[in-house]
Amino acid sequence: MPCYSEENVNAQRGEGVFDASITALQRLNALGYGIDPQLPLHLVFNPNGAKLPPPQAELEADYKRELRAHFGIDFNRLYTITNLPVSRFASWLRHNGKYEEYMDLLIEAFNPATIEGLMCRDTINVSWLGEVFDCDFNQMMKLHLGGGKNVRRYLWEIDLESLEGDPIATGDHCFGCTAVLAPVAAERSKRRALTRSQRDRRTRMMPLRTANVRTWIVDFLHAISHTHCNRCPRRSGPSIRGLCREPHVGDLAPAFSLRTLDDKIVELDALASKQPVVLVVLRGWPGYQCPICTRQVHDYVTRAAEFAAKGARVIMVYPGPAKELKTHAKEFLANKEWPRDFLYVLDPDYAFTNAYGLRWDAEKETAYPSTFIIDRTRRVRFAHVSKSHGNRLSARDALAQLDALE
Repeated sequence: MPCYSEENVNAQRGEGVFDASITALQRLNALGYGIDPQLPLHLVFNPNGAKLPPPQAELEADYKRELRAHFGIDFNRLYTITNLPVSRFASWLRHNGKYEEYMDLLIEAFNPATIEGLMCRDTINVSWLGEVFDCDFNQMMKLHLGGGKNVRRYLWEIDLESLEGDPIATGDHCFGCTAVLAPVAAERSKRRALTRSQRDRRTRMMPLRTANVRTWIVDFLHAISHTHCNRCPRRSGPSIRGLCREPHVGDLAPAFSLRTLDDKIVELDALASKQPVVLVVLRGWPGYQCPICTRQVHDYVTRAAEFAAKGARVIMVYPGPAKELKTHAKEFLANKEWPRDFLYVLDPDYAFTNAYGLRWDAEKETAYPSTFIIDRTRRVRFAHVSKSHGNRLSARDALAQLDALE
């Protein structure tokens, strides 16, 4: 809710947004939200453009007065947030030559007292793939837990005991969470530019993680592992791996981005938008080359022309430990004629396998062998998951399922 004025809201968010927002708030009030102490209703404000939000308490009082007087709306709290210089806003700042000016504004308004309450101290952000970040802004910047852009850490790999005290990955954008508008800062027309070393010194004042996040992660692991079904016995603790179940017919297939042996990126979104996808998950590298996978691949390869005739793209996933996975994957393809329309991708350290709930978490195991038929809306139209080494879906049966799409 960027303002209590119709003109300001519609100018920032689009025509009609203000009326729709007011109607929604009135309906929430009618249901007891913002009135019943057990049903809190909070609003969020962020400024329009390269400026800091006004003092939160004063703005909250203004909102409460105006919304009650004109629309009979009650709410509990108003939270003001600063626009962080990331993503589209950062691009807008640079395009308009305001990036450095805005950074100076944030730095001038730096307040060490804000550090104690920063959400990154006891909260984490988890991407749909299970990648862990200190906050959602770090996820947008692809700044992974621990500060590495190339070293990914996944929720099911975190050692909860060692997480306490870990340094939080920071960057210039973090000044957006520590900026507080003060009278002196507001009155200045020119901002004093800090040198890179001065800016870095303030950034290093960011704190270590608190112990509270450890308990939160355990709760979150349990929550996400039971998002999709209630058939599983209750499990708890850091031993949970991935999701509770694999995608079912009718589900939206989780998007993925995997690499081929020659490091080309294969994205489900891009492929499925053009043609049906036959997604085959192999056992990959459980410590040896699986002979049943070899037979299954041979079956599909010999009928490649039939898959092409139906306009389908076959993707085969080879999961396993990241170390030397590419070497083992190349060995698996040795002496095999690979069809031009077939894609063969790697799943190092089971990021994809976990995202699809297919991790076979046992000694000398990798993933449950599976085949999914995915249509052009990325919906799963057919799913076959084997909980053994055998019981694979044949190429003939996969082709029959493709016929059912037509």
